[in-house]
Amino acid sequence: MFKIKQTASLSENYFINTSKLRTMRWFTIGFLSILSLSSSILFKVWFLQLFTLSVGLIITFYIERKIKGWAQQIEPLLIVRENLLFMIRRNSFLFTATKDGAILSSARFNYKLNDISIIIEAIKSGDEFSTDMDKLDVLLSSALGISLSSKEIYATHVAYVFVYRPPERQQISSLPFEDDSLKIKIYDDFVIDLRKNFSMLISGASGAGKSFFTYYYLTRFISQTVNGKHAKIYVIDPKMSDIYKLCQRSGMPVGNYGTSNEDAFRILRHYVKELDRRMLIYNHSDLFDSIGIDLGLPPLLLLIEEYSSLVASMDSKAKKDFENMVAIVAQKARSLSMGVCIVMQQPRSDSLSTNIREQLVNAIFLGPSPSKECSTMMFGTTDVPNVKKDKGVGFYSTEREPPKEFHSPMFDRDVFETILPVWECAAKDYMRDEDEECVK
Repeated sequence: MFKIKQTASLSENYFINTSKLRTMRWFTIGFLSILSLSSSILFKVWFLQLFTLSVGLIITFYIERKIKGWAQQIEPLLIVRENLLFMIRRNSFLFTATKDGAILSSARFNYKLNDISIIIEAIKSGDEFSTDMDKLDVLLSSALGISLSSKEIYATHVAYVFVYRPPERQQISSLPFEDDSLKIKIYDDFVIDLRKNFSMLISGASGAGKSFFTYYYLTRFISQTVNGKHAKIYVIDPKMSDIYKLCQRSGMPVGNYGTSNEDAFRILRHYVKELDRRMLIYNHSDLFDSIGIDLGLPPLLLLIEEYSSLVASMDSKAKKDFENMVAIVAQKARSLSMGVCIVMQQPRSDSLSTNIREQLVNAIFLGPSPSKECSTMMFGTTDVPNVKKDKGVGFYSTEREPPKEFHSPMFDRDVFETILPVWECAAKDYMRDEDEECVK
């Protein structure tokens, strides 16, 4: 079977469409059926007639199934192309023609289909249509009958993404105590890889699910293991929220968490000291293109809750010193398998310095509509997808890619009953490490 060219332009001629496809299918079935019947009557013996007819019908049925499968694969491609061609014809700024209706030139679109979305690429080739290629949101949504999920503008084309079958949201009823995959699945292809830069900024509207996402992420983080040792967290929580209570209830070492400004500086200095220790190990290693995990060092994460409230409570000198240390950790952390996670309400330039924000290459916002300043701070753009207002729904960006919609995992039962056993397991591992260090 031939391959369908996945383009749409009035300047091109297309051999096949949905109407011809159906005609070809039924003509082939009818032709083979008649051929089978005609072949059977050539024999005078009824047994041979019946045998020939049976073989012919079996062959016809087999070929029909093959054709049906092929048609089901290409028909969606043809439907998308026909809808795009109809859209072009209905909008005169997308083509030029003579008075007689002969097409002189036309805008050109490439398209791709996968299991969950349609991707339309509006080609910018320097012709008279190029300036309009980034203004087709409404027209394309109307032509396809699907709301636009995201749009990305490139030098050669504009990519419009239409999701018609959203990925399934994770439903959490239990979580593993230990996991050596070093990957945390969030939603669809949104996976946080702890072998890469996992420093992150988490923000969101009140009641949008920011806290529950943070619980899930931290629980999955501390369950990750390297050579049997759990990934470790340090928590600065100035408002003594449920994260602080989790640290207490689970039996975390008291040096791993705190609430006051003094605690914040103590924890951060300890984190910088650990960074220096790891840097020494890394520099003496003979391994090339390696990270801390490759040297047997489990991932470490510094979590700072309500960051804006914390720095607002400091005087100017303390704030500057604190921000400088956070920036140093964020800059050097990746190769040492360390990271920084800052949780705050809508970030602003006066509450999160640029040298820190630039190092937080992963960003998550829970809620339907961040302010322009928040969107720019988190994603470097105000062009974010439209998402429905629902708890746990928002945007994410990894490695500074354009923001995409995601749905945070949902807990099927009480969140703290689900996550506390994992925290207790990790806390025991942390306490064993402390006991070993004391013996040394």
